[in-house]
Amino acid sequence: MPRTITRIALVASAVATISSASHAGSTDPYFVSLERDLDRHGLPPGRFVAGNSERATFRAFRLYGMNASMARVLPVEAATSTHGFTEAARVAISGTPRKYWAVVFGAQVQQAVAGGDTVLVVAYLRSSGAADASQAKFRMTIKGGDKTQGFRGGAPGPKWKRFYLPVKFKTSVRSFKIEFFVGYKKQTVDIGGIAVINYGKKANPDDMPKTVFDYTYAGREADAPWRAKARERIERIRKGDLTVHVVDANGNAVSGARVSMRMKRHAFGWANTSHTDIISRDDHPETARIKEKFLENFNSITIATMKWPAWRGAWSKNHDADNTLEVIEWAAANGLPMHGHTPIWHQYGPMPFKEGRESKEEMRRRIKQWLREVLTHPGVRGRFESWDAINHPVGYSAVWEHVGQDICLEEMKLYRELDPKAKLVINEGGIMPMGQAGNKKFYGFLEYMLQHGAPLDGIGFMSHFGASTVTPPETVLERLDRYASLDDRYPGYDLHLEITEFDISVDRSDPKQVELQVDYMRDFLTAVFSHPDVISVTQWGFWAGRMWKPPAALYDEDWTLRPHGAMYRKLVFEDWWTNDDATTDATGACTTRGFLGSYDVTATYRGETVTRTLSLAKGGTTVDVRLPVTVKGASSAAAAVEPSEQPGTLSMPATRGTESTARPAAAPAGRDSSTTREPSTVVYAVGVALALAAAGVAVALARRAPARRSRR
Repeated sequence: MPRTITRIALVASAVATISSASHAGSTDPYFVSLERDLDRHGLPPGRFVAGNSERATFRAFRLYGMNASMARVLPVEAATSTHGFTEAARVAISGTPRKYWAVVFGAQVQQAVAGGDTVLVVAYLRSSGAADASQAKFRMTIKGGDKTQGFRGGAPGPKWKRFYLPVKFKTSVRSFKIEFFVGYKKQTVDIGGIAVINYGKKANPDDMPKTVFDYTYAGREADAPWRAKARERIERIRKGDLTVHVVDANGNAVSGARVSMRMKRHAFGWANTSHTDIISRDDHPETARIKEKFLENFNSITIATMKWPAWRGAWSKNHDADNTLEVIEWAAANGLPMHGHTPIWHQYGPMPFKEGRESKEEMRRRIKQWLREVLTHPGVRGRFESWDAINHPVGYSAVWEHVGQDICLEEMKLYRELDPKAKLVINEGGIMPMGQAGNKKFYGFLEYMLQHGAPLDGIGFMSHFGASTVTPPETVLERLDRYASLDDRYPGYDLHLEITEFDISVDRSDPKQVELQVDYMRDFLTAVFSHPDVISVTQWGFWAGRMWKPPAALYDEDWTLRPHGAMYRKLVFEDWWTNDDATTDATGACTTRGFLGSYDVTATYRGETVTRTLSLAKGGTTVDVRLPVTVKGASSAAAAVEPSEQPGTLSMPATRGTESTARPAAAPAGRDSSTTREPSTVVYAVGVALALAAAGVAVALARRAPARRSRR
């Protein structure tokens, strides 16, 4: 019978250690079989550096972490007959850890490794129980000194599977840690067959066998039930009826007129971060391309250098106030609605305080002085449609926890006083990708703010995903529902939701991860676009040459569009984009159902052409196009009213990225953006002026009133 572990002690305060025993080979049966297996991969002999046997290696691993008390290590039958190892244990997590690193199964290896040496960690993992099999998650990490030397993460699956982690050490270390992070959620993970081999400089990670991870998520299937429901919601909440009445100079209906309806810009906010250090400069070789691709792909902008240290020049000379103001001017000139990120971030570092050096009263005074300085600056005052007013309030809370939580209320009230028209958002991370205890804590923080009357308009969710942290679309929707219903218990609030920092970072050398990146771009955007309370998605960069996580960028460094970038453009500029042509009926009318946004509507009859620019809003829009012709015998049109005179015709949702505040960008490549405009179009010019004037009034009104919502 296969031998089993009977008990592994829990140690929450210290990492277990493994002695420095190392040797060229081993008589341990599992290690011998593993060496033979690795020989078949063409690897040279290596040294087992974490013990002289499987048992010595495995028994040194212990459970620790801030939420280790939520987990137990239980006996589990190993896989001697099928995989050769005899040592295994089950880590059963009964609660919801705060972070993935809050529950760790790890060991300290007291063995020196020289810089440039390649170390291979081998382990078997599986998920126990059918309910956990597809979604259990782990991360296997080697830490040397104070730095992570390498890691792999994934979903183990229901059957024992061998995982490899080859790492080339960047620096020499006297010892290193091997850690399995399993605190992603309530789950059960079995771990066994651990071995650690140092190949010195005789091999590189590229020579090592690699684990093909089964990166996936529930709901990825083409026929997943959530898809049809999402499509139905998108049709209902993101589209409206656009009716065009074509009349002659006398207001008579014109039958048989050709009408083209060409979408110019989405009402929904498709945003990106500001790339301040490039857009603000004339001497950077990629400035022109960054600007071009930004306007080609996005309709609003997050100015990411409104942070205290960045504004004051602590980041670099290319991120300071002057550079930020240059980007603000560029955004305004191109009609991009602006979202400010983020004057308040309650952490030492993002706030220029030295812990324990200043009194609470002095810190409060300086925070308020800083807000007044930045929000009343002539280049900033009144120009932002919205703010990430408080960033990471529960992920990074050291300052307000020291000063007192009421400082957050005072900050929000000061925002409202200094910028009364702007929408105020509280922004947090770890809710969409993991969303465990942090989810509960963030929800509680928001409840505190609402209970105390904070002027809050929206909730922002940073959404930085990795291959092992993608969240099923149905779970994303459930989390959005939970926060969307938060204001039901607080009269006077009507909170919108935003995806504030979206990206998907994967190992682009792994084709399966690239496929996952494409599919999750499709599914995450579909899910959030289908939710009635979400008003925008901001991606956190788009060019690999200037992005905090280059593998997540839509474009390679040479500006080649990556597959997930192509998926983004397909969704936004094809699947969720409307161009249509029609012919007016006997009443001079034609109707199409289109995505909400700005349009050029062009009517042509007997060689005369007139174009109107308008906004298709919720509830639909009706527009009259008057042609400079006279149609003999035609009956008077029933409703020859200018759009600006029709209540609600050009009204707009109170969203970041509202189309009429943004300069209509060129239609995407490969789409028809042409409109025939013949001479003598004074009527056209007047029509455009009237439409834009009406839209400007609508924007001003929309920024003063909360968006109306319908639950999904």
